[in-house]
Order: sequence, then structure tokens, then C-alpha cells
Amino acid sequence: MNEELSLYKCNICGNIVEIATDGGGQLVCCGEEMEKLKAQHQDIYAEKHVPSVHFEGDLHQQMVFITIGEVEHPMTEEHHIQFIEAYSKDGVYIKRKRLKPHEKPELHFQCSSSDMIVRAYCNIHGLWEKIL
Repeated sequence: MNEELSLYKCNICGNIVEIATDGGGQLVCCGEEMEKLKAQHQDIYAEKHVPSVHFEGDLHQQMVFITIGEVEHPMTEEHHIQFIEAYSKDGVYIKRKRLKPHEKPELHFQCSSSDMIVRAYCNIHGLWEKIL
């Protein structure tokens, strides 16, 4: 069974899909079952991958500032963050930003919730998550 908002990757072509509505079944790409991505929270690469989040303003006019890593993640052609996304714990989607090499690995948006999950995907080191 697939869970809403879960991410899956094709280990052949690199496609990544997110489950919008859970209908069950098997996800297949390039003739093989896709791998469900498991978010990392900490390891030797955490310093450059775990999202950092801070808020400014009151809850109704709050700005959310997300950066990737305590030390800014590299954004080269060979090694970069492909996307950052944030959603509330109740599953209501908030925001996603796709990134390209040489862009700053950050996301800013206005939101009335601080109860969220933030994920970032590194093209080399995989999926990283911070739960607030």
C-alpha cells in the first residue's frame, strides 16, 4: 500500500513520483518496481542536508524561511538539491520549489502553520527531512 505524499524513485531512469492519492497497487517504471524513498535525518552528511527552518512574524502573517544545511549545500551540476518542499502534518500541501544547479538552496513563503514537515532531495545523497 502506498501512502499519500510518499516519494518513489526509479533506479533506472531517475524519475521521482509523489503519491497524490493513495490507490494502492504497485508503482513501476522502466519495467521495474520503484523504490520508496526513506527520509534521512542524521548521518555524516547531515550538516549539509537537513533543512533549517525559521519563522518571522505572527502566526497569521508568518514568513517561513527554509535553507538546506547548517553549512550551505553545494549547488553544482554534479551535486545539488533538486527540490525543497514543506507540508503540514495533516497532509495539506503547503509549498514546493524545484531547484537548478547554481541556485541558492532555499525556500521562502507565507504560511499560517508552524506544524510542518520539510523535505529536500539531494541528487547524490537522497531524501532529507525535518519534522517541526
